[in-house]
Amino acid sequence: MKRKGWLIALLVVGLAALGAVAPDRSGLKSPQATEQIMQRLGVRWAYPGPPVVLIFGPGCGDCQVLQELLNAEGVNYELVNVVATPHAREVLGQISRSRLGRAMEPLTPTTIVGTRVIRGPDADAVVAAVKQQHDW
Repeated sequence: MKRKGWLIALLVVGLAALGAVAPDRSGLKSPQATEQIMQRLGVRWAYPGPPVVLIFGPGCGDCQVLQELLNAEGVNYELVNVVATPHAREVLGQISRSRLGRAMEPLTPTTIVGTRVIRGPDADAVVAAVKQQHDW
């Protein structure tokens, strides 16, 4: 019985390590891919640094919270309404991927920062992504 417990623990540790070293496939492949997405959404980026595009849903409380947090941090961003913007739902479905590249349920808010895609109201991750891609 003890041997079985050790094997399970070893398997769990191994899977955790695999997840920790697996490349992040949740983002966009290149700046050109980001530009193509922005064109489809009708977004023009006029600020220094990487583009920050916040895809939100009307009445989404988490979306409002994220906007307030980004405003407090001084982050420039463009808003895209997933309901009112042509192609927004299609794009949201296209960019909704896990770290391993698996399709996930589209979620608002979803924020594109350069080539990164951040799901949910994680302002700290958005700010960190802006800083990491400062030389966009």
